[in-house]
Amino acid sequence: MKSMKVLIVEDEVTQLKYMKRFVSSLGYEVLEADDGAKALQVLDRESGIDVLITDYRLKEMNGLLLLQQVKKRKLSCDVIIVTAYANTDDAVLAMKLGAYDYLTKPLNFDELELVLKKTEHTRELQSRVEQYEQSTAPAKKIIYKSSLFEKAMARARKASENDVTVLLSGESGTGKELVAEYIHEMSPRRSSPFVKVFCTAIPETLIESELFGYKKGSFTGADSDRKGKLEYADRSTILLDEISEIPLHIQSKLLRVLQEKEIQRVGEVTPRILDIKIIATTNKDLGQSVKEGLFREDLYYRLKVFPIELPPLRERPEDIGPLITYFLEFYNRKYGKNISLSEKEANQLKRHYWPGNVRELENLIINLIVSEERYLLKNPQNWNIINNEEGIKTLQEVECEHIKSVLEKCGGNLSKSAGLLGIHRNTLMKKAKELDIDLDFYRQNDKLL
Repeated sequence: MKSMKVLIVEDEVTQLKYMKRFVSSLGYEVLEADDGAKALQVLDRESGIDVLITDYRLKEMNGLLLLQQVKKRKLSCDVIIVTAYANTDDAVLAMKLGAYDYLTKPLNFDELELVLKKTEHTRELQSRVEQYEQSTAPAKKIIYKSSLFEKAMARARKASENDVTVLLSGESGTGKELVAEYIHEMSPRRSSPFVKVFCTAIPETLIESELFGYKKGSFTGADSDRKGKLEYADRSTILLDEISEIPLHIQSKLLRVLQEKEIQRVGEVTPRILDIKIIATTNKDLGQSVKEGLFREDLYYRLKVFPIELPPLRERPEDIGPLITYFLEFYNRKYGKNISLSEKEANQLKRHYWPGNVRELENLIINLIVSEERYLLKNPQNWNIINNEEGIKTLQEVECEHIKSVLEKCGGNLSKSAGLLGIHRNTLMKKAKELDIDLDFYRQNDKLL
């Protein structure tokens, strides 16, 4: 982040001189003004002022009036009020009006430095959040307005600022992977790739070599040295999704990673030191798994350094409306459709229990937009095509089924099918390849008919 630009407003010449010299010594660019009116002129003239340090007692316009003008003009600078008149009421009023902090004279420069460093840190974090929101694909945005989810996100922000192990827990579909990505993107490790390991997708016989890597010749088929996922995450962050699925004998090795920050590849005796941040997720009660002997107690407490619980959608119904609006906008744009919900239909969705949480709601909206089958909304029983946790349809599955039905309707004719789908013929061919759809099959079926 660039060095902060600081405007000092002080009508005592000597005090202004000392403040300017000190703030400059911290590496900040310094501007000055000796009254409130001149300060506003500087703010109008100069762009990118980050901090305004103003004396409370000024000619014509005092510090509080200047603060009010800054807020009225919606300027983004943080305001620090300095005064020789230590008055609690003034301090409270200044903070209510939006001051970042309040200091008293004689000015303690160590205290001023701490406040400026805190301001710089806060602004840098805000900048990262803005960059994340601008760079993140719309489908990956975390949509919420409930205070319940805000509490979880507040902890996620703290987790990003501090190099701690994080345990994200919550039911399937609550957004654990998205929050894990957010923590990484907001952290100082964000310049390195975010490594993801989906524990349920790796066979038990392969998970050790997948996580820790192996040495050439350590087993049949190990034709060369290979890094594991943990090693790839050195100086970065690794997500261990559904960590409860890791076998007990691998859990002991993972415990060593957390305790000693080191690993051993399969077949090696020399440990390798790692600088790694671990985020683990689970949809199970790990405490209960410990009692049942399915999860190591020592590993559980090592993971539970900074736990974050993501609430299910049914406990934050005020988030359902914004999520519906967001998913409708995004997927209508993606598929070139204009599907909307009536107020009655939207209210019906808001009353639903949502056992599959946000993922279930998203999949329903996708299904509705792609299939254009409005009967899906008439009876929640029809939602079973996406409600049951084992049979949740992915976006790819919905796309694949829809493309196949259009190809069948058009007798395998690519131009007609592409026209009905609202995409280019080449795009359809590319999609068919991605989804492993045999185009010749539909052409042959048409000939047989």
